[in-house]
Amino acid sequence: GMFPARAPSGGLRAILSRVRPRAGDGGTHPIILAAKGARKMQRDSLMRRNDIREDQEPGEAARGFCRRCGSTHRLERSQRAESEAKGLMERIRAAGRLDFDAAVPDPRFAVERMYEQGGGKMLGVLLAASPSGVACGEGDGDDVVVIKAFSGQLYGEWTVQGWAPPLCGLTHDHPHYEKEHARIKARVDAAGEMKLAVEELEREMKVRTKRWDDDIKAAASRLREERERRRATRAALKDAGDAAAEVVEEELAEESRRGKRELARLREGRSADVGDIEAALVTARREMKELRDEHRSMSQVLLGQIFDSYRLPNFREDGGFGHRHSEGRVAEAADDFSGGMSGATLQEAFVSDEHQEISNAEVNLPCGCGDCCAPKLLAEASRRGLVPLSIAEVWMGVPTAKEGYRKEGSFYGACRGRCRPILGHMLCGADKLRPRHIDPSADAIENV
Repeated sequence: GMFPARAPSGGLRAILSRVRPRAGDGGTHPIILAAKGARKMQRDSLMRRNDIREDQEPGEAARGFCRRCGSTHRLERSQRAESEAKGLMERIRAAGRLDFDAAVPDPRFAVERMYEQGGGKMLGVLLAASPSGVACGEGDGDDVVVIKAFSGQLYGEWTVQGWAPPLCGLTHDHPHYEKEHARIKARVDAAGEMKLAVEELEREMKVRTKRWDDDIKAAASRLREERERRRATRAALKDAGDAAAEVVEEELAEESRRGKRELARLREGRSADVGDIEAALVTARREMKELRDEHRSMSQVLLGQIFDSYRLPNFREDGGFGHRHSEGRVAEAADDFSGGMSGATLQEAFVSDEHQEISNAEVNLPCGCGDCCAPKLLAEASRRGLVPLSIAEVWMGVPTAKEGYRKEGSFYGACRGRCRPILGHMLCGADKLRPRHIDPSADAIENV
């Protein structure tokens, strides 16, 4: 045939082994694997879209399973809540800023930020009333208030006047956070400087090694030439047999010994010179690794403290309404960064739909858990002693696919990954305080 009938060998075999499965190993060609991966991404994307579409139903606005009472609690989205959410968007546009409750505007919160790349935000409103008002059937009267919240941080700030505060006590402006963040940053910076030192040592070692290796190579080449010359000289003197030949032979032998000593000195010099910088490089790499390990460990500790500082109140009579223990942080213990708030921790409250029987301690909390609108709104209602009546979350600003294909003006339910697992706990007790005949659709609302 055109090609030799033999198996590929060497480098060709290595290359083919990457794309050709071994006989009987059930391997799959990379192109097929890539196609399967693309199809899986499409399926996952479609599932996310379907989940979001399902959660846009008014009855799915906020719900979650409560492990304590073994029930699923819900808070629906009403037309009145939707109207308030749209009114909030209109008020923001009219004011030209999100901090319209503040006397002095902050340029960071200008409405234009919402239409920059990645600037869109989920905004939420919660309709609530006092327990006495609800009990008297006045939940559709003048005592209904509206609490508003934004998801996550508002362009770098957790707390903005007029908006529900975060559930996290250990935010970026907390003294402990600032202190620990400074310590972590110092080690990150030191690790960065050490990395530059390592790179400089690596360059210097490369230069020195090449210089010595070039000198040794040149000396070895010269000595080989001298050895060949001595060999030719000895061959010419082989038959002379006189005293002069003996003298020449001794000179040739001394020249050979001198060349060997020269090569040995070069190698010793290389070992000493390069050895010094190799030792410095080993030390620098070790210190860089220690700094990196240290700042990663410190970051993990701080992240754990941040998660532990969340407090999630609910509406149970025996677990009470959440409350602020003090106006400031003076009430905090040395290892308590809850900001003086009462309520369960994230770890205590978290339970996803598919892990209702798993112990809280076995669950890894997702980043951003407790930072969305619904948890903020429910926590603030509980802390004010109000009963939640209905909720609405609306997207405002530039659309985004990252957050699940959110579009401006559309209403969405609380997210399944970060909110729903804690909403069961946070809604617990609200059902009993909120009679089913109450319909929060009256016109009179107090905006708070």
